[in-house]
Amino acid sequence: MIDDCPPAPAGVVKDQWRPARQSPGIVRKRMIDGLIGGRVYGKSAERQGQGGKAYVTTKVLAPAGDGESLFVNVIAFSDEARAALLALDDGDSVALSGTLTPKIWTDKNGDARPALDMVAHAVLTPYHIDRKRQAVQQPSPPTGAAGL
Repeated sequence: MIDDCPPAPAGVVKDQWRPARQSPGIVRKRMIDGLIGGRVYGKSAERQGQGGKAYVTTKVLAPAGDGESLFVNVIAFSDEARAALLALDDGDSVALSGTLTPKIWTDKNGDARPALDMVAHAVLTPYHIDRKRQAVQQPSPPTGAAGL
């Protein structure tokens, strides 16, 4: 039975009902738009897909709020996001915006652990913040005849 189906309409046996356009045995992935913050784990790697399109992968260790950390497997396709990820080193702080897919992995002790896969659309680093602050704090150029 598919675990993310809406409830069956009144008068329909629950085990015999499936929403339209969903085949038996197929479980839809739940994708979420999200923001994460954490530290880069390891070094980002640039690769090329079968069609020759470049992409970058990296891992981010994000605090989970319960004293534990959560691994986020990140992939970026846009030129700006790829360049930002490649400029980061192991341990650098980063904030990412994109599409998240929850996952579960098993550690070496056999315990199930949560993880996230993210397709990053935007990357924000301390460098970006400093650059934006400088742009805001710069005095505006003089205008009018007196400024010529």
